[in-house]
Amino acid sequence: MRSAADPKGYYRILGIQPTASAEDVRLAFREQAKMLHPDHGEQGDGGEKFRLLREAYDILRDARKRMQYDAERLAVEEPRRSRKAKAHVTVERDPGWLFSNRTISLAAALLAFLCLVLTGVLWSTFGKLDEREDEVDELYRRLAVAMRDQADVRARYRGANFLRLEDALTSSGALESGRTRRFVFHAELEFKDESSEIDGNLRENLDKAVLGLAETIEEIPQDRDWLILIEGHSGEAARQAGVSVGAWELSLLRLGSVVDYLVANGLPTQRLAVRFQAGFQPIGEAASEGGTVEMKLLCCYR
Repeated sequence: MRSAADPKGYYRILGIQPTASAEDVRLAFREQAKMLHPDHGEQGDGGEKFRLLREAYDILRDARKRMQYDAERLAVEEPRRSRKAKAHVTVERDPGWLFSNRTISLAAALLAFLCLVLTGVLWSTFGKLDEREDEVDELYRRLAVAMRDQADVRARYRGANFLRLEDALTSSGALESGRTRRFVFHAELEFKDESSEIDGNLRENLDKAVLGLAETIEEIPQDRDWLILIEGHSGEAARQAGVSVGAWELSLLRLGSVVDYLVANGLPTQRLAVRFQAGFQPIGEAASEGGTVEMKLLCCYR
């Protein structure tokens, strides 16, 4: 049920409060997506629920759209707050008092006073509105500049990381003790069908992989660079209707679960790369739902 505090139900759909942070919005969407995604076998109106969940997430994760939505929400809620119960008092008066000279004079004086007060209030309000509009325009200008600068930084960062990853992927090896030795570590992490959770068995395999990874890293010479690559895939890239984002969802959630676990256990983020592929299978894997996440140590390149 929608309320005045949430007219389109976006906060209710995500199960969060209007005061929730951007991180809370992201985590709430991930939790709801795991339960409502149509590919999980949800019956009935599951597809419609997931569509509404995506709509709510698209609005609340964008700072500007969320500000507009909150403004609409407050505009609906404010009149309700201002309503007050009015007491009805019955006073018996002489019917002729309303048209007496004294009453008319008092009414005229009161009306003139109210006009003066109202004129002053309107003048002050319009002045403040002009100032507020100038402030808002300045904030939007600064926001546009910040977003443009951030986009430039992200573009440069992505470009640098892609070059670094390509260097690692094309690396041939490292010279040690007069012979060529290639430091390679590879582990495959299998998720259960239709699940992106790291259960007990998968956590045990993941911990073993991390230990093996750490032992391999210790053997790398100090003058060599290295990178940990986490790879996932989806067997379906597109359908007749277009890009099959829904088919990617489960694989991306699995990738996210592995990365979150590794970072939480001390993986240096500056040594991390993530790659997702859709439309073809890794060698040796026949299933198309992307149940395997691969962990690779790429070395050695300068």
